[in-house]
Amino acid sequence: MSGTADLTIGAALTANTSSIASFSVTQSGGFCGVCTPISVNFTGAYFDALTFGLSGTITGDFTGQNGGYHTFELILANIGTNGTGNWTFDDHKPSGLLESVGTYTPLVQTVDEPSAMLLLALGLAGLAASRRRKQ
Repeated sequence: MSGTADLTIGAALTANTSSIASFSVTQSGGFCGVCTPISVNFTGAYFDALTFGLSGTITGDFTGQNGGYHTFELILANIGTNGTGNWTFDDHKPSGLLESVGTYTPLVQTVDEPSAMLLLALGLAGLAASRRRKQ
């Protein structure tokens, strides 16, 4: 099974870690091409800004391809020295446990800082100009 997951980083927990606010998964092949989570709990997992890795456990439930109710645990291990992390997906389905394991490599997209600073400067210049016009 292979796929991609888009994560949204949430509030800072410590100086180097943040919560996970949401994620979406696209997969090709594997256990279920049409399963959509009913609920997801991110409170057991976090993003590490030093390694760009993930640690902890994400839990939730979904209705399977044939209508059966499943619960799951996505166990994430932080990035190691080789630049990849490990994951384990435990699918607790009506017929028993299905476990998948694999590795992940983070691809981080960041906001370009010079562009953000330029927008801030333009906004401040606009406020200053509007204040001068009123006087």
